[in-house]
Formats: sequence, C-alpha cells, structure tokens
Amino acid sequence: MVFTVKAGDPDLFYYVSDGSNELYTIDRTDGTTTLIGATGVGVIEAIAYYPEPSANVLYAANAGDFGTLNLSTGAFSIIGENRKRK
Repeated sequence: MVFTVKAGDPDLFYYVSDGSNELYTIDRTDGTTTLIGATGVGVIEAIAYYPEPSANVLYAANAGDFGTLNLSTGAFSIIGENRKRK
C-alpha cells in the first residue's frame, strides 16, 4: 500500500490497496476506511498529495506513467510518461 495525507486535514489519509488497486481514505481519529473507487490501472507505485490554489490534486505513478487520481472516483488519468535517460 502507498499512503499520503490530505493537506489541510491531517486526520485524513489516502491509500491505494496493492491487491485491488482501489483508492481509499482512512480517518486516523476513528479508523473509518472509505472506498473511493478503482484506479483502473494495475501498479500504483507512489502517491503524493499537493494542494493547488484552485484544486486539491492527488498525483500518482503507475508503471512508468505519471498522472493523477480522481478524488471522487479513484480513476487514474495519465499526465505523461516517465522515461529513464541513458
């Protein structure tokens, strides 16, 4: 699993389940876990939350692709491809 905290709400964490590749939240004050939805991809390797002035964005890396996870549906959207330079 990969975890990140939501900026502005230190008690709410996002995580992606390794087994199902679904996005969840967990409230650290009471342990409530909430399924947001399937990412639609197979290998979310990392997530990072960044509060932009006009929107809160959850970035993710998926098997060489960089993108975002929709905070309402869990769906992964590609922004660009990560490539190693030789």
